[in-house]
Amino acid sequence: MGFGVVGQRLCQLLAADSVSTPVVVTGRPAKERDTLVELNLDDVDVVDISGGWDTLAVEVLVLSSPEHRHVDEARAALAQGCHVVSLADSASSVSELLSLAEFAREIDRAVIVGAAASPGLSTLLAMHGAALFETIEEIAIAVTGTAGTACIERRSRANRTEMQEWRDGMWVDCGPRSAPELVFFPDPVGSVECARGDLSEALLLRRTLPTVDIFSVKVAKEPISAVPRGFLKRRRNIELEPGAQRVSVSGWVDGASETVVYGAVASTRDLSADLAQLAAWAVLADHRVGAFGICEVLDAKETLRTLAERGHQILVYEGED
Repeated sequence: MGFGVVGQRLCQLLAADSVSTPVVVTGRPAKERDTLVELNLDDVDVVDISGGWDTLAVEVLVLSSPEHRHVDEARAALAQGCHVVSLADSASSVSELLSLAEFAREIDRAVIVGAAASPGLSTLLAMHGAALFETIEEIAIAVTGTAGTACIERRSRANRTEMQEWRDGMWVDCGPRSAPELVFFPDPVGSVECARGDLSEALLLRRTLPTVDIFSVKVAKEPISAVPRGFLKRRRNIELEPGAQRVSVSGWVDGASETVVYGAVASTRDLSADLAQLAAWAVLADHRVGAFGICEVLDAKETLRTLAERGHQILVYEGED
């Protein structure tokens, strides 16, 4: 549900695999059918919910729509007996989606949250690094990259919204765009100014790594390539910018202080679609019930290997203190 650039790419992936039978769930069936024809996917069915959700009969509903709609859409999908995978990334939306855990357990369904480049890949990189340590002191994450028009608008809100950072056993209120720093991402992205913003990595990682002292998350202050909104509407498939991430895990191993730093460069659109597909497969295979972050559902090592095989660049920095 949601047929922007990520939803379109996800539909292509699902149509090409041997596991899934994708359908597009929408309140605008004519528009989406035209798009499917453009994508050479005119054999994919469209489910029209403009008259109500009782027409919905799918096993898993992936929400790639604007995230302010995800909580209501997730509730409606659960009420129809569907599992839900959400690509939401803001702390408030992720928190509300996780609060659907009891409802999901009552009906033996699952809600998987954060199945996008951020917080999906970033939390999986953090989990991979965490496994190397006996004690973890800090996890620092920085992200940049957008997929489409809705992503750019969401980035702008993330830059303007107050957030909370986990420090020494408590949530600390932080102002938007505070603590700016120049972050060095892998080439070809390079150095980008990042600052605190409304992202959900700390919220999700706290569920799996409750003893970590500090979680800090920063986001690029502005998109690297500013593109006029009207131009975006005219050019559906425009490549806005490469996405990149830098994840640092610091702690203790054998009595020594160590730090491991990961970097990643990938199309935000393609990476988000890949993670959503893997999450949808996992929710059916694992038979989980309740609400979970994606890093609770996908194995970090296996997933990173799969993403690398699909062409996403994931690396470890050498010589980092």
